[in-house]
Amino acid sequence: MLLYATLLIAVVALMIMLKTCSHSPVSINTPKHSGGDTIDVAIEYSPGSMYMYDDTLGGFNLDALKAISKAENVVFKYHPVVSLTDLLSGLDDGFYDIVAADIPMTLDIEDKFVFTDPVRLDKQVLVQMRDSAGEVPVRSQLDLANCEVWVPAGSTVVGRLRNLSSEIGDTIMVHEDSEYGPEQLFILAAHGDIPLAVVSSKIAEDMASSYPEADISTDISFTQFHSWILKKDAVALMDSINGMISRFRASEAYRSLSKRY
Repeated sequence: MLLYATLLIAVVALMIMLKTCSHSPVSINTPKHSGGDTIDVAIEYSPGSMYMYDDTLGGFNLDALKAISKAENVVFKYHPVVSLTDLLSGLDDGFYDIVAADIPMTLDIEDKFVFTDPVRLDKQVLVQMRDSAGEVPVRSQLDLANCEVWVPAGSTVVGRLRNLSSEIGDTIMVHEDSEYGPEQLFILAAHGDIPLAVVSSKIAEDMASSYPEADISTDISFTQFHSWILKKDAVALMDSINGMISRFRASEAYRSLSKRY
């Protein structure tokens, strides 16, 4: 009887604990601004921005920020994010001060955000799988009529594809994928799991050697300026960051990164 009574008390206590836990607000991975002199940077996790190789983190944006931090004696705190939508919403909510990603200056964000001076150049390319004879279904932009194309949700290339649809006078069905980033979409297109994907040429070139069945020869956009993004009212920080970018682009560190990436 003593054993049964003990077990009954334990069960009742557990039920009360579970009820209490079920009504407690839980926050999962909610970003928080560092405060002080630390500049919080939301950085896109992608081959062109930040990625892991062996046991080391690299990527143009990450290495550029590290070089600027060292040269200018400023403190950056990095927050890896996959989704462009999450990057911009975190910036809008004040969790981040800067968004560093593979974002061309063609993105229409002028209501809330502003671009820094250009950090580098890039363009968008089509990713598709070659058949056994080495042929591809899309040889030029005109062949995109009635095709399905995958891009990451919130991608800057959506506007370009819509304009291209008007230019060729036919429909291009654009799928904005909220689950996968550009690297994952490249792999899916290279394996034929999706018909077509559009990613930056830098990401495509980085990954093409590992996926010889992937074709990346069709350009979707002209060469574009890539910049970082700040909130529109961050005037003082914008002036400071632009000065840092200008000095960085004139440095040997920038030339070294350009050769590497």
